[in-house]
Amino acid sequence: MKRLGEFFLLFCVTFLLAACSAAIPQPLAATLTPTEDTIYLTPIPQATIDAYKWDQPATTKLEAAIVAIKNTMIGHFSFTNLPKVLSVEKISIADAQKRVSIPLNSSYDTTHWNDEVWFVVLEGEIQIYPPPPPGNINATLPPPFHGCNFYMFDVKTSAGGELGSITCPADTP
Repeated sequence: MKRLGEFFLLFCVTFLLAACSAAIPQPLAATLTPTEDTIYLTPIPQATIDAYKWDQPATTKLEAAIVAIKNTMIGHFSFTNLPKVLSVEKISIADAQKRVSIPLNSSYDTTHWNDEVWFVVLEGEIQIYPPPPPGNINATLPPPFHGCNFYMFDVKTSAGGELGSITCPADTP
């Protein structure tokens, strides 16, 4: 009987070791490892954003997200902290224009752009910095608000850029 107990114990230990050392099933492994299609959705450290070089066009979704974040952290309509990346897509200029329902030549000349653009949607606290009033008077800033901005730019050259507000997906009925 003692021999049977030792055999059973040895069997259990062997089974546990085999189960613990088995490879993770591929579908589960894919959900645990960020890929090109999901890495941009994880928070991007400020150091990564600061280290990005502007000398080449963005070729990945992560690079497109970094370009968008860098360009939405400055100017009269910017995020107060690092925004959350909601989506990054390559789409045609025509599709982008349909999504934002405004003429895209409003602030930048997009006529030199190629047909495809990176279209990035970001969410966070937004601060409007209006132009200073005449006479060097310090105006009181309006309070920041929670919202979403889009930023899009040419895929082949990363030239130009168009920024504006867009309805956050969570706010869509």
